[in-house]
Amino acid sequence: MIEFNAYAYFDTRTANYDIPFFCRNDIQAKRKFQLDVLQNKGESVLGTFTKDFDLYCIGIYRPDCGEITQCMNLTISGLDLINILDKPIEN
Repeated sequence: MIEFNAYAYFDTRTANYDIPFFCRNDIQAKRKFQLDVLQNKGESVLGTFTKDFDLYCIGIYRPDCGEITQCMNLTISGLDLINILDKPIEN
């Protein structure tokens, strides 16, 4: 059975969740968060105010039956992502 996790950015300033997106696991979702921040740095709300956003896994989607099971797990905070991005990459 294939399952996908549903993720959404939570804006801590406005106390609202963004439109969900789907990934197979937390690692892929964290990469998407990182890319969304880096690609839009200074040109979008997410890229400009990264520390105000947290990434949550909000559910599990089963495409075989269309069922979504709700959960609410913090995957990574925007502040933690900033700290990761500020560290030099080791070879």
